[in-house]
Order: sequence, then C-alpha cells, then structure tokens
Amino acid sequence: MKLVIPGQPLAKARAKAMQKGSKRWKYDPQENEKISMKWKLKSEMRQLKIECNVNPLYIHLHFYLRPCTSDLTRNLKLHGLEEHTKKKDLDNLEKFILDCANGILYKDDSQIIRITSSKEWAENPRTEIQIMQKETMNIDDIEKKIINLFSPTEFAELFNDAKILFILAESSRNSQSLSKEDWLKQSANCLTQFARKYGDKLHKINRFSKSKFLTDIIQEEHAANGDLY
Repeated sequence: MKLVIPGQPLAKARAKAMQKGSKRWKYDPQENEKISMKWKLKSEMRQLKIECNVNPLYIHLHFYLRPCTSDLTRNLKLHGLEEHTKKKDLDNLEKFILDCANGILYKDDSQIIRITSSKEWAENPRTEIQIMQKETMNIDDIEKKIINLFSPTEFAELFNDAKILFILAESSRNSQSLSKEDWLKQSANCLTQFARKYGDKLHKINRFSKSKFLTDIIQEEHAANGDLY
C-alpha cells in the first residue's frame, strides 16, 4: 500500500509553554497542522478503499522537500547535486507523520516493527508512505503450544541430542566389540538420559497432540453429518 500526501513535509515541533499569572501550561503549536494532515490521510484511505491496519507492519517514509525560492543553491539542490543535510531533521519528519497516522493507517504505532525513511529535495513537495504488512506464518494453536515449550536454543539442543542418540545407538548396534546385551544396555542408558532431560515437555506435546486428534475427529464427524460447528 502506498499513499502520497501532497505539500511540504512538516517536522514535529516541541510543545510550547504559556503562562498567565501563576498558571503555566503547555500546548501543541502544530495542532491545526496535525488536524489537516489527519484529514489528508483519511481522504487517501477512503480513495484507496483501505481500512485501518491491525497487523505487524513495515513502513518506509520518503520526504520530498522544496527548497526556498530565495535559496542561492536552489537549482543545485533540485538537480540532486546537494543532499538535504540541513533542517528539517529526518527523525522529526518521521515523528510528525507517524503521530498523525496513528489510529488512521494502523490501530497503534506499536504495530510498526520496522521503519525506514529518507529525504531529498524536489520541486513537487510531498510525503510518500509505503506500508507493507508482515506475512504471518500459518501455524495453528496446537503447533504454537508445542513450539512455545522450547526456545530456539533449546530446539537446536533437542534435535542435536536426538541426533547423538541415533548415532550412539547405531554405532553400538553395529560394533563388533559389543555383545547384544551391552548394546541394549547402552541404548537403554541413552534413552534414559534423553527421557530425563525432555520427558516432561514430550509428555505435554503428547497431551497437545491427543487434544488436536480428538478435535479433528469431532470436526470430521460433524462435516460428514453436514452439521455446522
């Protein structure tokens, strides 16, 4: 999704303070500008027929700023021979647009998991907002419960231990120096160590799997009978 907001990009300004007698308070000097920007964002959303996003998001902001007509190097800037290294700061340009977009382009700015931005000079000032939704993995609730039992490091350790168990069992069985009795004892010892380390979690996985199996059977029976569930 890409939105283009015409007009000179604005940088977020600090709140200002006012005092009257003993009373002192702060106010937002950009309140009107923010209201105007929010209306522009809402208008773009309506035209694109897009609803407020609720998913994890990647956002790229590209700010095109027009130099002043009195700037002696204006044409050099427009030709790209001078970069935009002066005010307005990129982080303040980001803050202004993201504050205005909150609740319009997305439910909450906590959904944003990656932000990239850039700024450059241009004759046609505007803000381009590109929003990319992070693809979600198709993992069901039971699978998530199983995965949640192990950290990534523990997952790697589990599979490594299982590999070692297999190698030890194979080498013991094929060894000419071991009797069948010794091979069985060594295999049992390896299995015992594995069970002590992972038994509790594997037991939970078994319970999860049984629950999923029973749910699938019930759903299949309902589907076969034409029931709604």
